[in-house]
Amino acid sequence: MKKKMGQVLSVLLLPLTLGFVVTSVSAYAEDQMDPSIQEEVQKETLVVKPKVSITPQQHTSLAQPNVIQQPPTYVEASPLSLSKAELMRKKRQEAEIATEQKIVEKLEESRLEDERRRAERLFGNKNLTVSEDDQNKEEKAEKEEKPQTPQVVVVSPVPQPSVAPAPEKDLSANVKEDLKNIVEENKEKKNQTYVSPSVGMAEYLDCPCFDVKGNLAAGIVVGREFPSNFALEGQFIYSNYYVGQDYFAYKEMNQYNFGLAAKYLLKFKRVEFNVGGIATYTYRRYTNPYGTGVYYYGYPDDEKTYALDFGVTAGIDFNISDRIAVGFDYRYMMNITNRSNLDYRYYYGGLYSDYRLEASDYQVMSLVAKFRF
Repeated sequence: MKKKMGQVLSVLLLPLTLGFVVTSVSAYAEDQMDPSIQEEVQKETLVVKPKVSITPQQHTSLAQPNVIQQPPTYVEASPLSLSKAELMRKKRQEAEIATEQKIVEKLEESRLEDERRRAERLFGNKNLTVSEDDQNKEEKAEKEEKPQTPQVVVVSPVPQPSVAPAPEKDLSANVKEDLKNIVEENKEKKNQTYVSPSVGMAEYLDCPCFDVKGNLAAGIVVGREFPSNFALEGQFIYSNYYVGQDYFAYKEMNQYNFGLAAKYLLKFKRVEFNVGGIATYTYRRYTNPYGTGVYYYGYPDDEKTYALDFGVTAGIDFNISDRIAVGFDYRYMMNITNRSNLDYRYYYGGLYSDYRLEASDYQVMSLVAKFRF
């Protein structure tokens, strides 16, 4: 029994004895070790962290986070599309800008030439003008100094609303006004054809042998205006007269004038004056004889005469619009020569006379309307 107890105590004391010996040896070694070596040993000493145990419940919560599901969202881009009107408007604006730029370039070039001539005339062109070579060099230097940055084109997926164009510069407005004036001047200078119907009355003057009364005068004119303010016309006028001389064989006369006229036009904005000359071929036909008797023996039912007349014409027109005008026209006609298809003499005042109505002067007064084409 004592022997067993001694074995147990020796077994229990053996670990204690070994621990004491190891501790003593390590303490002695530390005392004998150099301090610098001790610091390096302390730095290289490994620090063992305690293990952390994770329960299965905690592992599950870390591995599977709580996720909230959302409905799917679709994003689509709408293509940018311009209407046909927008495309035509852009082309029209580009054409206007190009035209205006060319006009401005021509104007500036003309002004530059004028300035050069004036400087040369006043100062002998010394140190006041820039030669073309120097100007080209300066332009080249400016182009080299300016870095050319690439243009970035950004296409928006959403169609942009139409924006009203910005007001144009005063220079552009002036150029447009000049062009408008040039167009109007060219329009005014353009040859124009016109048709002019007329209605009025005619009257014979200084007719000693006949009592002639005019009833009606109507006609039509076709003319052509030229940029030099001259006009050429073709005219036709019909007039009717009552002949009241008892000793004359016929009571009624119809007169037909076919003429050519040349006029000079004096134009204002709303009023236009004209004056010119006219030459006509005049055909007259006498009808409705008074009866038969000693004075009318052998007279046919009608008489025809033919004459050449010339005269002057004047008138005034009031322009209602660019194509329509109304006015007044006056013609004074004189006879050059005439003949009849009958060979007889008038019996007037108890004497036979060779005087004929065709030799008398006459005038035509008419209201006219003018339609230009």
